[in-house]
Amino acid sequence: MGLPQIKFDPKYKNPCFLGAKPNPLFNDDRLHCLPYFYLIGVKKSGTSDLFKRISAHPEFRDPDFKEAQWFPRTRFGFGIRSYKRKPFFKETLGKGIDNRSIKFYFTLYRRAAARIQKCVSNHMKGGTYHNCITADATPANLHIHTGWDLLPGNEGLTEPRYTTFHYIKHLTPNAKIIIIFRDPVTRLFSDFLHEMKIRGRLHSSSKMIAKMFHKQTLALMDAYETCFKRFSMRRCLYNETLPKQLQKKSIILAESFRAGFYAFYMQELLSVFRKDQILTVHMGQYLTRTKQTLANTFKFLNMSPLSSRKMSDILKLTVANTAKSDATMYKKTKDLLYTFYKPYNKKMASLMGDSRYLFPQG
Repeated sequence: MGLPQIKFDPKYKNPCFLGAKPNPLFNDDRLHCLPYFYLIGVKKSGTSDLFKRISAHPEFRDPDFKEAQWFPRTRFGFGIRSYKRKPFFKETLGKGIDNRSIKFYFTLYRRAAARIQKCVSNHMKGGTYHNCITADATPANLHIHTGWDLLPGNEGLTEPRYTTFHYIKHLTPNAKIIIIFRDPVTRLFSDFLHEMKIRGRLHSSSKMIAKMFHKQTLALMDAYETCFKRFSMRRCLYNETLPKQLQKKSIILAESFRAGFYAFYMQELLSVFRKDQILTVHMGQYLTRTKQTLANTFKFLNMSPLSSRKMSDILKLTVANTAKSDATMYKKTKDLLYTFYKPYNKKMASLMGDSRYLFPQG
């Protein structure tokens, strides 16, 4: 795969190692770490809020950012301009390390590594054990595999042999994966409002926003339905030409639309990771049973149970990354989207053995 197989130090719960000879990456006697878990999506489904609350656990060590964006973008040279706008990432780029290398990804977690090294619990005979962890909460890791054709082993293929999932598994074989799912229709509209806000157009009238969203969803549904008639679903969803063509037509959800095919990405994940390495969260459950969902999440991450007081403090945290808008989509848009997603939602419900994925029910 073009990436080294790394031997991590068993004295650390988080995948870490001390740089020393003959390690080909670092020879500096410092601790270097990769994420213990990956919160990979789905975008606009509460990932920022879930990450914020997990981060409040005493055994979590903050890397000073939520999304590394290395797997889907930075290792291919995409998104470098936005990186430079963020001081911590700009500092990493300034170190002169090739952004395409795994060494760059390790360097992003240098502060988290220093914090993990100071986190000590006495659970190991003959020495100390460091039980703190860190994470990468990049939702794009689920559905954006831009540059897959540049990866070793994928040359000349029409669909990838290796994806981001394979690379995460190769680097951190015991990695834990968390995904929070939301009704794909309301998620898509939420992302549209988010993109409109970024572009400074959220002030447009509700009628104009609804009209634009309707026009864009028609174009998106038509583009993918046409592709599915000609090629395999896998080829279409990993196709990078299609979203680029849509973006040229000012379709601002060209990448995000793909994220709504939940069953497809779950099947892709399950072909790489064991089922016990993956935790799926239904957004409806997260909103109505936050305490239980967090307790389940901490258990999945093998983190210590929290006292009632600490859990109460976490539950009281301000909701993260909420956007307010009075805009709503047309009913006809909503109906079209639910009809479009219906077969994929049925497949997801069957795959998960959970009728709540038969959106919009539940």
